[in-house]
Amino acid sequence: MVAVSAAVGMNFKNGLSGKIVSASNSSVSNGPATIYTTPATGHFILTRIGTAATGDAGVCSNLSFAASNFGPIRTVFPNRASEQFTASFTPGIALPASSTISCAPSSDCAPLANPTDCYITGVLEK
Repeated sequence: MVAVSAAVGMNFKNGLSGKIVSASNSSVSNGPATIYTTPATGHFILTRIGTAATGDAGVCSNLSFAASNFGPIRTVFPNRASEQFTASFTPGIALPASSTISCAPSSDCAPLANPTDCYITGVLEK
């Protein structure tokens, strides 16, 4: 059996409305690192994930983003020049309340020799 979680979205007439929230964790090296936990009430729409790391920074791992009560979001590839270091979601991904957004290096080279960063940006309902 597959467990399914859902976030109830907001209704928008003219685009997203609310407070822009950005969060980061600059010490990602081994296992999932918490970036942000959505509030217990209201709605949070994830619009962007990423890392400032590049292959030149010695990061040898893909960075996978996930949210508790939701599941995998996306993987970014700072070690490949041809890949994206960020991902944008339009209009966004509605995440459940009290959902912890995390980032983790792939298991092929974790722990990382040099900690790296992961960040998110989204809209928190007014």
